Amino acid sequence: RELKHIAPLQSVKRFTVPANFGDSGTAPFHFYVYQKPADYPYRGIDGQIIWLEKARGGTVAEDVAESFRKLQQIAEDNNVSFAELAAYALGNAAQQAEQNRQNSEE
Repeated sequence: RELKHIAPLQSVKRFTVPANFGDSGTAPFHFYVYQKPADYPYRGIDGQIIWLEKARGGTVAEDVAESFRKLQQIAEDNNVSFAELAAYALGNAAQQAEQNRQNSEE
């Protein structure tokens, strides 16, 4: 029953997030967002962040991780695709940041 509920919401979106690797510096790292079952043990991109820490020694800023957790909760509350909502929200945020940058240069 749960699979029938989440199947129409399935899509995968890739997001590039800065990851900190200590003395090696910061590098872009790809995270994948997709619909998860309600009983999945990790929220947002937390499972991938744990892998990044254990396998590669990298970390992600807590505010980035929290943003994905909040987006997942909003998606669940509104019965919409987590991946699609994240793409929409973060795409709008990036456009707004670019617009603000351009306005400050004028």
